[in-house]
Amino acid sequence: MTVALALVTVGMVTPYLVVRLNGRGPSSIVIAAHLAGLMIVWIGVLDIAVGAAGLSHWLVEFCNLALHDPPARGGSRAALVISIVAAMMGPSLYRLWRTAHTTRRTHRRLLTMSTQTLDDVTYAPLGSVACTVGLLRPRVFVDSTMFPALAAPERDAVLAHERVHVRRYHGLIDLAAGCLAAGLAPWPGARLAQREVRRHLEAVADDRAAAHTSRRTVATAIVTAATMPPQPALGAAGWSSWRVDRMLGPLPRRHRPLIATAMFLILLSAMALAQTVSHALAGIHLVPTAFPAV
Repeated sequence: MTVALALVTVGMVTPYLVVRLNGRGPSSIVIAAHLAGLMIVWIGVLDIAVGAAGLSHWLVEFCNLALHDPPARGGSRAALVISIVAAMMGPSLYRLWRTAHTTRRTHRRLLTMSTQTLDDVTYAPLGSVACTVGLLRPRVFVDSTMFPALAAPERDAVLAHERVHVRRYHGLIDLAAGCLAAGLAPWPGARLAQREVRRHLEAVADDRAAAHTSRRTVATAIVTAATMPPQPALGAAGWSSWRVDRMLGPLPRRHRPLIATAMFLILLSAMALAQTVSHALAGIHLVPTAFPAV
């Protein structure tokens, strides 16, 4: 129980600590730290909750209780465990289903509305300059009217930005952060971590696009996309000033406290997950050794 409390404490401090430390550090490190922090809170909360029900190894006992002492037989501990797990897993699974369903429907609708396709870019009436839609097979969509209105260097920057989202499966990373945060919804730090992950995914794409074109060109493209009616693009809504400042300011530097914090969190989350899995594999018995006489 003491270890679980320590895990939850570390995980709950993580979003606020990383926000204070990120500065101009590498955005990929910031993303990894926030995801590790969310995972640590998940493992710690489940361990505490099920431990409070009087169970030693929560995953092992949960599976055994669900089979040998179901709620239908009056197993109050099994009912409590199932309620706790459902309270955390339910919102996460709902977020997963809703995001996958909405993304698939949007992808099909845009393909139906598309006017032309050039290589990996599809033209459609979006109402914004460009976007990437899809989880397992993401695709770049650009507005058939607004995108050609950009200058040639800005078009290159926009496409380079969106292609980073495609190649690095940023949609799946954002989905993972959203699902982890959904299960911890009453905690405000979960929403902060999810928002920071999404913001720094945009920063990663900006940095790679700047390597393809230039930082000033990316900054110009962000401003143009953010000010084009009717809706902003490139994830610019609410973050355009911060992203332009990153592009026009000094290059991101290696922030040693941030990197050390991220590595510690990643190692801690891996150890906690490995311990949980090892307990499950060592002690779980899904099939009863004896059956009652008929």
